[in-house]
Amino acid sequence: MITTITNNLSLWGLAPNKLLCRFGTSAAPKILANSIPKSGTHLLERLLYLLPGVSRQLARTLWIQDKPQLLHRQCARLKKGQFLLCHLWYHEEYLKILDEFGIKPILQIRDPRDIVISNVNYITRVNKRHRLHDHFVHHLKSDKERLHFCITGGQDPEEWSIGLALEKFYPWLQCGNVLTVRFKDLIGVNGGGTAEKQRETVDRILDFIGVSLAEAEKRALIEKVFYIRSKTFNMARVNQWASLYDDEDKKLFKEIAGDWLIKYGYEKDFDW
Repeated sequence: MITTITNNLSLWGLAPNKLLCRFGTSAAPKILANSIPKSGTHLLERLLYLLPGVSRQLARTLWIQDKPQLLHRQCARLKKGQFLLCHLWYHEEYLKILDEFGIKPILQIRDPRDIVISNVNYITRVNKRHRLHDHFVHHLKSDKERLHFCITGGQDPEEWSIGLALEKFYPWLQCGNVLTVRFKDLIGVNGGGTAEKQRETVDRILDFIGVSLAEAEKRALIEKVFYIRSKTFNMARVNQWASLYDDEDKKLFKEIAGDWLIKYGYEKDFDW
């Protein structure tokens, strides 16, 4: 309980060592932490708020699409040393807004086949207030049906297919001033990644936002990144899909988002 309270105070910049973020006098920059939903967003969030002089803006995760004026309003409130957590489709105006306020954008991506697995678990078992929870529990009879719903978007006009989500976020990857971070590279050995890739990725993030840490501080940071008490933690590992997808699931995914899987660099062709 005490650990949870301490973490929450640190996350929102309310702990004594984070007060500089609240007043905008931190040496760290303003940061936009963006991701496709269920891409391990809280892993990136945790890394950022563990950094000295960095905390999350006191605001809900931003879910706006094609509304530059709302992003502008939120970014105008962002102080140095604070990061805004969001799920933003690409929009040309967003880049202008980030440049206007001197905000460093980071995009976290994850193997889309694992994204839909995480989404199934989140809607079915974690967030009972989710607007689709009742549908997933009472109308979809198995995790296979739920998986197919999350791949195709079902018949719900407000529910993205995984293909549409990948299409809308993809232009961020082509922006030279946006740092792209892969979940599998940040998760480390506890999540099925490697220590080498994790260290390399942490170094890239620190270099991108201009934060320097002593070697001992960096090691301590890396040891704390993997956190099973996250409220959305769900076997946070890479390549879960390989042991869960059957041939029917693979065929459907290839039809909906096979091309995007290649563009995002998770496969070289359709032979998987």
